[in-house]
Amino acid sequence: MRGSSHPWLLTSLMLAMLGAGCEPDPSASAFGDQITDAGSGGGDGAVALDGAASGTTPYTGAWALATDWSVCVTIGDQRIETRSRKLLLVTMTRKGNRILERRQVCQLQLTPIFSLKTVVPDVVLQAVPVLEVESRVLGEGSEEVAYAGGIEAQLMGLSMGNPVYDEMPTKDQPSDPRLTDPEADGHPGATFVVGAGCELYVAQREVSSLAGRLVSVDRFEGTGVHATEQVVFGSSKPFCGQTFKTFSNTPHHRFVLQRMNVAAWDDDKSGAVDCTELMAHQTELVTWATPDDSRCPKVAL
Repeated sequence: MRGSSHPWLLTSLMLAMLGAGCEPDPSASAFGDQITDAGSGGGDGAVALDGAASGTTPYTGAWALATDWSVCVTIGDQRIETRSRKLLLVTMTRKGNRILERRQVCQLQLTPIFSLKTVVPDVVLQAVPVLEVESRVLGEGSEEVAYAGGIEAQLMGLSMGNPVYDEMPTKDQPSDPRLTDPEADGHPGATFVVGAGCELYVAQREVSSLAGRLVSVDRFEGTGVHATEQVVFGSSKPFCGQTFKTFSNTPHHRFVLQRMNVAAWDDDKSGAVDCTELMAHQTELVTWATPDDSRCPKVAL
């Protein structure tokens, strides 16, 4: 997908948040989003409960975040829902009315389309830097405590000074100095694997923001907005280099943000929860939504 002028990302996110019931404009992208190949990812990072017990220092400490995005894909005359799922370790620090977050991506998964799935090698996921987000918690002391997440920008296959606002490279710029090659395979950008071994060479930017409320002690739930830009520089086989119309299905996004249960999830008793342990306890944090094509409206794109 060709990069567009930079204001669209922030503008489209804010409009979607205000009008979540409206279908956003479709965007072309290469087939599918991504999952991790071994499901590990996330490097060597771990999050420990930093001594701040729940209720002692509100919101400061170790948290777990699960996002479950709905993406509609149009193939021929069919509209198919895929669920793009992400698990992250989060360190939250309270600064007045601000919540400073450091998020580490542990896992990315996408439900298959016609039995095909797109895999991001672990080396690509491990190259994603820690995501720094500034959020707010509103209405403390009232019956309705709201969480307003800051904008998260995740890059794969490229590096940017300003990952939200900088323009993406275009497909005719495979030598753009911002492109990275995390696999060191000589192809521009990151290499994704689609289906039975088809390689896709891409630069990808995923931008999102969350909005929810406190549903129980130390647990937020809600929805969000999500947009992906992807530039395809080539593929090893024609079938995985083609593009399809997609759109982020805003009304059916969801997230869970919960204070980390370090005592129960620290399986190796190291004093910290790492990505492997978070994934092992995923069902205690969230139940992923099952894809349902009826969530994708049958309207002209």
